[in-house]
Amino acid sequence: MVMGQLSDSGARALNELESALPVEDLLAWLIGKMPGADDQALFAALRAAYLRGWHIEPGSADMLDYEVGERTIQACAQRVYRDRQQAEERSSQ
Repeated sequence: MVMGQLSDSGARALNELESALPVEDLLAWLIGKMPGADDQALFAALRAAYLRGWHIEPGSADMLDYEVGERTIQACAQRVYRDRQQAEERSSQ
């Protein structure tokens, strides 16, 4: 896989993500849908998710540990919504 190129499992995960929105923790969701993926594949999927134009916002200011193979990635949870309207509807519930 070329650096930054979306893998087949990443493309499948993003298609599933679109049906699953909203999602509370994007990276955790991708890790669950892309078992065995390395950090490059996950980062490519994250990048592609951001480029889809979905509304993505911080889920927490706390750093979380995400296990990816033998590595630990630290990041804040990111919530993903189809659009801003869905985010506003969700926050008013």
